Amino acid sequence: MSLQRRKSLVNTLQNLLKQQIDFARQGQISTVQELSTKTSFVAEQIAIEKILEMDEFKIYKKQLQKAYEDLSMALKVQKNDVAEKVSQIKKGKKTVRAYKKNI
Repeated sequence: MSLQRRKSLVNTLQNLLKQQIDFARQGQISTVQELSTKTSFVAEQIAIEKILEMDEFKIYKKQLQKAYEDLSMALKVQKNDVAEKVSQIKKGKKTVRAYKKNI
């Protein structure tokens, strides 16, 4: 595989991760999931070719690790937001049931 092709794969992965991070921060989790298929495929190709183990790609490896951490954090924030909303809904249902019993 040519150096240009390797760089192209790494750049594609970086772009896909950036898109996923942006969508996760916007709460568009279904879009994050859609992109994850492409992201996984590109990451798999990079792993098969052992691109990130090459000296000239060391800096990319650190950048990609940071991007994965950012994506993970963005998804955790969304998970916490959803959990909080579910909790609020449960409290609301409980209140409605209490009112319903007293009417």
